[in-house]
Amino acid sequence: MNFNIQSPENIMILFALILSIVSYFLHHLVKTKTSMSAKETSANIIVFLVWKLFFVAGGLALQIAIFSWISSWVSWQWTITVLSGILCFVLVDLLYYFKHRYEHEWNILWAQHNVHHSSEEFNFSTSLRLPWVASYLNWFFFVPALLLGFSPAQVIVAHKLILVYQFFIHTEMIQTLGPLEKVLNTPSHHRVHHGSNLIYLDKNYAGVFIIWDKLFNTFIPETEDVKYGLTHPLNTKNPILINLNPWIVLFKKVFSNKTLNFKVLFQGPKHL
Repeated sequence: MNFNIQSPENIMILFALILSIVSYFLHHLVKTKTSMSAKETSANIIVFLVWKLFFVAGGLALQIAIFSWISSWVSWQWTITVLSGILCFVLVDLLYYFKHRYEHEWNILWAQHNVHHSSEEFNFSTSLRLPWVASYLNWFFFVPALLLGFSPAQVIVAHKLILVYQFFIHTEMIQTLGPLEKVLNTPSHHRVHHGSNLIYLDKNYAGVFIIWDKLFNTFIPETEDVKYGLTHPLNTKNPILINLNPWIVLFKKVFSNKTLNFKVLFQGPKHL
């Protein structure tokens, strides 16, 4: 819980918080399709602060420990250069695509990712609505990068850079980025991902490069107004319930019969 204001990561966190607050006031000056309410924004920021103060350090320590152990068994390592950094970033972005996709296809991962999608608004503060246990569950998707000789530091930094990029595409204030729409994940593409419209479900999983969705047939452009949130709304602004309710729903399903239904953990949300 030690907060070093001079740390680059903490500077980014403060910047994100300030930008989210500024965004709240901008939403009252610039007309967007959905509102940015004080209650929702406050819930998002509280969820983020609890994640930062109580959960992220443990998750990062776990990742470093596991990644370092795996890396110690790999006989060949990339030299840390600009080229290897770029290659690692592209690979980690591809792995991020699969991580994100399975967060929507396996209930054991959807229970934590649900937190991020439960907001019915879409703005910079939505990007701060992070599941508290995500860093404890999702690390294994990035193991292939370690097995290919990239260092734990390269993999973790690449993942963090992807998350920083993702912050800026949570907005309705930018409609299109022109030719960049063909290659990058943009606000338009990510609005689709947050939609509960039937045609938008389980689409546009990309981190930075939208080419992965086009390659694996999960891409769809923004063609109709987006209805944000879940198909079954959560209807709470309580940060604790926002994080706990999806797990309660999941484990009720697991223990609903006399015989334990573990199969549902690796089924999709439609089975809940």
